[in-house]
Amino acid sequence: ALLITHEMTHVQQYLDTLNGTDNLSCRDKEVEAFVSQIDFYTKLSNEEINSVVLKMREESEDKHPQVAMLKTMIEINRDGTCPLFTDDECSQKNLRNKLFQLISDEPAYRHQCEL
Repeated sequence: ALLITHEMTHVQQYLDTLNGTDNLSCRDKEVEAFVSQIDFYTKLSNEEINSVVLKMREESEDKHPQVAMLKTMIEINRDGTCPLFTDDECSQKNLRNKLFQLISDEPAYRHQCEL
């Protein structure tokens, strides 16, 4: 479901491109797709969240990339840059900035975004 949420964000971005309303860079599109994943995660039931948390805690080499990225995003939100649960604007800005940097540093995204 996390991957579908990510990819459906890209579908909407593609439709925005066709409609002439897209003004995001390649990296910004990826940031938005990852943010949509954490937004989806926050809407899960407690049982569903517990299932995802168990997956995140696995110390497996083949952890699904979407689960690994979700764990990274949760860690970013808890890194102490912003007060937890009280400054949503700060948290969103911090998450987006750090995701942008992660995407900029990742070779696959550097290739995809022609950096």
